[in-house]
Amino acid sequence: MPEKNIYSVFYDGADPNQTIHEMFHTLGLPDLYNMQTGFNGPDQKVNQFSIMSQYFGGINPLGFEKYQLGWITDKEVICHTGGSLKVKLNSLDTKGGTKLVLMPIAANELVAVEYRKAEKVDK
Repeated sequence: MPEKNIYSVFYDGADPNQTIHEMFHTLGLPDLYNMQTGFNGPDQKVNQFSIMSQYFGGINPLGFEKYQLGWITDKEVICHTGGSLKVKLNSLDTKGGTKLVLMPIAANELVAVEYRKAEKVDK
């Protein structure tokens, strides 16, 4: 029988956002905060935007995280490797259209551009 990972999340009712953060780990999303400096370290760049960075600040995944989970499709993403680009970005919470532009800058690094709007679960 193949080996399987088993995940569990304990919810004590005190903080549903932390439970959601932990559940996203079971789907494969990593923490976006620095373990050495904790939640409020100087290298936090997305703390108010992603629940994986600072779950009490951000309550929605980033566009790239939604793409990793398959919640944003390839049709809604532009991978841009050079030159100028003019695009109309739609909010992550709308249906259809371009929601994310990915620009690789190194072998394991990219810049993701998304349009965040204070609606639905975004602050």
